[in-house]
Amino acid sequence: MTSQVNEEHLKSEWSVADKDGDGTLTMKEIVSLLDKMNIKLKSKVVQKKFEEVDKDKSGKLDYNEFKVSDPHSNMSNLTSKQMFVSNLQLRNDIETLFEELNKGKNTGQMDEQQFYGFLKDVQKDKDASPEKAKALIQRYEPGSSHLTSKGFASYIADLNENSAMEPSAARVYQDMTQPLHHYYIASSHNTYLLQDQLRGPSSVEAYKNALLRGCRCVELDCWDGPQAEPIVYHGHTLTSRIKFEDVLTTIKEHGFTTSPYPVILSLEVHCSVQGQKNMAALLHQVLGSQLLPEKKMFADKASTRFKSPEELKNKIIVKGKTKAFQDEGAEIPRDEIKKLDPKEGQAAAAPAHGEKIAAELSDLVHLKATGFTDWNTYKDKFKYYYMSSFSEEKIDLFAKKNGADFIEYNRRHLSRIFPKGSRVDSSNYDPVKAWNHGSSIVALNYQTGSVPMFLNDGKFLENGKAGYVLKPQYFTAKDDSYHPGNKGGSATEYEITLISGWQLPKTASSNKRTGEIIDSYVKVEVRGIASDDFKTKTHTVSKNGFNPQWNHHFKFTVTRPELAVLLFVVKDKDLLSKDDLIGVYSQPIACLREGIRSVPIKGKHGQPTEGSMLMKIKINRK
Repeated sequence: MTSQVNEEHLKSEWSVADKDGDGTLTMKEIVSLLDKMNIKLKSKVVQKKFEEVDKDKSGKLDYNEFKVSDPHSNMSNLTSKQMFVSNLQLRNDIETLFEELNKGKNTGQMDEQQFYGFLKDVQKDKDASPEKAKALIQRYEPGSSHLTSKGFASYIADLNENSAMEPSAARVYQDMTQPLHHYYIASSHNTYLLQDQLRGPSSVEAYKNALLRGCRCVELDCWDGPQAEPIVYHGHTLTSRIKFEDVLTTIKEHGFTTSPYPVILSLEVHCSVQGQKNMAALLHQVLGSQLLPEKKMFADKASTRFKSPEELKNKIIVKGKTKAFQDEGAEIPRDEIKKLDPKEGQAAAAPAHGEKIAAELSDLVHLKATGFTDWNTYKDKFKYYYMSSFSEEKIDLFAKKNGADFIEYNRRHLSRIFPKGSRVDSSNYDPVKAWNHGSSIVALNYQTGSVPMFLNDGKFLENGKAGYVLKPQYFTAKDDSYHPGNKGGSATEYEITLISGWQLPKTASSNKRTGEIIDSYVKVEVRGIASDDFKTKTHTVSKNGFNPQWNHHFKFTVTRPELAVLLFVVKDKDLLSKDDLIGVYSQPIACLREGIRSVPIKGKHGQPTEGSMLMKIKINRK
């Protein structure tokens, strides 16, 4: 991607604007097209440019007259100035940067040595070299030994080459051979839902979307359908129902598209014994070799530790209950289980149908859902593959009274955190508190685009979007020096100038209101341990969604960068209603790299947009 108006995107917008399909647009249609592109120009400017290009006075422009100029074009009859959009691709923000870097040189270009100095001294690229500088010049200005402002703009706006994310962190770079519970695992709650938990639709598309987004733990609430055919839906509500078999088929097809590392099926089973037998049969039938073999990985009597994500590549693991509290002789007494909150108690209690669990399904469980009683009992009675689920409210309580105990629990076992039952709108809780206590499976409603999910996307952007991120060592080995309420060791200062935006996507509401142009601002947030949290906000740039200039400078200090996420939320200011979300970008602070960098703007559900932001980053390690 370059700083130019995207040609493919422009052609698509042109085709939509060309309603009669004659290959030309009138002045009125072009004004409408510019509005869709978030380009706000005075009517006199548009009229003047239109007349300059409309040489035959037809009152219409064809695509070649309108389009972005092509430096390799042989269209000698159309100069760059005559092409309607060519001047719109010029980025004053990057032009200004280029001029500042060339101040006093009066050459209007960078040679290979100058560009190498820029990569080494400004960008702080770890792999900067004269050879790399030469190769990049050839990429952005083929056949030249110099980089002009246009080639420089193409390099700066390249979201792959010039990302704010350390290139090494964009691929799997962490040790993937440690036990499963040593990792944060991207996890979804009520994965089947597209909307709320009372009347919302259930869909296999929700599973596909979550898996393609990098989710590695999905939830299936299973109930009896006709003839005990298992179905998935939010029980005792008006949410729609989907077949368990169709869910498994979708997981098989898309489970390992984004990541090869294991997928966990978190089963909430409310089926009869026959329904459970049918579930087990379908798990074998649909998933085949992807399904982790019965009792061969985790429940091996000789085994004392989890397998690793590397060992479990391309495997699907079942989390659920096991048969009637009889196996292995180490169960929690039922009278103690009854003390639990209702939802948590269900994690270990048997189904309502006769309190029996089918052996066929039980044999497929490798992560055993087990009720939690107290901070001492589990140490004696939990095998390593036992795990408990806790509501967000319990995490708040643990953080206040039992922070060190909960961290110790997570050093030994997997824990799963889920939203409180009153969140019937599928809203999300703050996941940071659970991450800061070492919880592996922090399950969120992936269908709800809001700050918690934006943070989740940033958390799991690193390590090649594998859906598994290795926890800091103080969460995997005994280390009393860490507590989320205390500052870490040496501080690192981050100094950022959020320079500008480019081609901001229009919001749903602004698309409905003809002629409305975005009034953009950005909220910036750092989330980690409490002492590292930080917030700031830019000023609002009115009537410019094409290339708004914020030039907002800020500093913050972080002592635990390995736990911190940097979040940018771009919004459209509205005086009469709630400000609309334009898009977001988030990433781990520890993976931030210095220099003048471009980042993509994602939609509220993580989908790509045409938009991007430009920023200058400086890191001062003390």
